[in-house]
Amino acid sequence: MKHLKRHLSLALSAFILMGMKTAVFAEGEGQQTAETYTITVTNDNPAISIAGKTYTAYKLFDVVYSGTNYAYTINTDNPFYTSAKSVLDEYFDFGDIASETDIKNVTVKTGKMDPETNTLSASDVRALADSLKPYISGTGAGSAAAQGETAVITVPEAGYYIITGTVKPTDPENSESEIVSAVILSNADPDAEIQPKAGVPTLSKKITSVKEGTAVVSGAILDSEGQAVSAKVGSVVSFELDSIIPDLTGYNTYTFTVTDTLSAGLTYAGNFKMMINGAEVTAAPEVSGQTMTVSIPFATLSNYTKGDPIKITYDASVNQNALTANYENNTAVLTYSNSPYSEGTGETPAKTVYITDIDLDVLKVDGSDHSKSLPGAEFKMYRTVDGNDEYYLWNTDTQSVSWVSERNSGDTFKTDTSGHFEQVIRGLDQGTYYLLETKAPVGYNLLKDPVTVVITATETDQLITYAVTFNGESASMTNHSIDMNTVRSTSQPKAAGSIENNSGIILPDTGGTGTKLFYLTGSILLFLAAVLNISKKNTRIQ
Repeated sequence: MKHLKRHLSLALSAFILMGMKTAVFAEGEGQQTAETYTITVTNDNPAISIAGKTYTAYKLFDVVYSGTNYAYTINTDNPFYTSAKSVLDEYFDFGDIASETDIKNVTVKTGKMDPETNTLSASDVRALADSLKPYISGTGAGSAAAQGETAVITVPEAGYYIITGTVKPTDPENSESEIVSAVILSNADPDAEIQPKAGVPTLSKKITSVKEGTAVVSGAILDSEGQAVSAKVGSVVSFELDSIIPDLTGYNTYTFTVTDTLSAGLTYAGNFKMMINGAEVTAAPEVSGQTMTVSIPFATLSNYTKGDPIKITYDASVNQNALTANYENNTAVLTYSNSPYSEGTGETPAKTVYITDIDLDVLKVDGSDHSKSLPGAEFKMYRTVDGNDEYYLWNTDTQSVSWVSERNSGDTFKTDTSGHFEQVIRGLDQGTYYLLETKAPVGYNLLKDPVTVVITATETDQLITYAVTFNGESASMTNHSIDMNTVRSTSQPKAAGSIENNSGIILPDTGGTGTKLFYLTGSILLFLAAVLNISKKNTRIQ
């Protein structure tokens, strides 16, 4: 726009300096000449790219210039003069030239003259460009496909040109989308530089915290970008959506709608807030079922500057439906206008974050023969919070996990004939838990100490890996890796650990083989003593 305003200011101020009505340079008289005339389109917006996109220039006016003095004319057979004359008449007067019956002198209408710049105002230039868009047709005076982020259009002569083109998002997931640039007006005298008048708003999504009651759960966020967390049923997860004010050049209306869809295991919990450029803006989302929609009207967007940050935050609670075999997820997309000249829209790539919990399976085995499973064992699971033990309780009515202070009120986990818990322990997140054996299998000793179960998650290059240990020994894991750089698995992590029991030592009883052995040994000793005594008597008689 700064180049456009500079050229228009130079061009149209010339009419004022030269009387606005009569000054026209004759062909070749004082005219600066050039071998070529170019209009260079350069993009420096990292969110968009013009690489491979074609830009075309259509000549609106002929121009004769010398230094900073410009004079504009238009041929009466120019397509814009014949088809868009009603538009041009709003901004320009067309004067006759005595020696040229088919050429008109072009001057700015007095009523359209900006008193500060002595030319068309920026808003009038924008309105003129947009009004001419419907009348653009044909191949134009010159065109060029952008090499990298630069397109150099060569035109045959100096003039005042209309330039059209498109851009694409640089987001690799959205690189096939296309956004129409607002029409650009520029001089070619002989070299002009302009930028595309288009942009694409971006959208990112992350989880900022997990709370149980009012307490923030430390370590619940699993990766550095907040794309995945470990949270149990009843937790409240806080989300943040980030975008920017789009380029509104050429727009009178603009669609800007964020749609955020929660999976069945999440419930919208309010605490909604929207900030634009650091200040809170009064807004309310539309919530229908599992979908939250936020629309920002054009009147609000137009109060800010292109690129100003937009931040939307809200909470969702993890409900009983989260205790399934699959992750919970939350996916957001932004629908935005992609052309100032139509009602077309585009969408940002879907941004998804994930909420996981851990399922825990336990196998009870013989300590000396792990192939032998043990039924009939009973356990309580507990955790320690602020020095107090809390026991796991599954609420069948609400299908959710809670923690109670009384041991007898907590669930009892029993091993079945296969040695596994009859009820898989669900809804666990990272942390340390304890399995206390309250009844041993028949014929086995009760465990003296509880089994310590530790659940951890680590991130390396956005590969999140869960690990579970039983008394320091690694449990077997399934679905324990989450690769945030690729398509994510939808299966919950599950750990399976073994707990050993040993049979007690067999003690002898009073009627057992222990006393019989004593009797037998005594009888033998008595017999040998008798034999020895008889032998001695015989020796004396002889």
